[in-house]
Amino acid sequence: GLLRESDGRVFLRSDAWVELARALGGWWRPLALARFVPRFLRDGVYRWISNNRYRFLGNNATCQLSNPEVAARLRQ
Repeated sequence: GLLRESDGRVFLRSDAWVELARALGGWWRPLALARFVPRFLRDGVYRWISNNRYRFLGNNATCQLSNPEVAARLRQ
């Protein structure tokens, strides 16, 4: 994954997820504590999840945003 902030900072792989969790706040915020885990371990978990995402989440042939209900929920 790649996250590019408006101020020009760029975050890769697990660093992107840590920064995203921090920025989202709420119940995502505790995931930002992963920044204290060494990067090579976090990135290993990131790669494992990435390589197995279809097994965990399934493989959708269509974009979920094409569903008006999903798009409306994301705009809230």
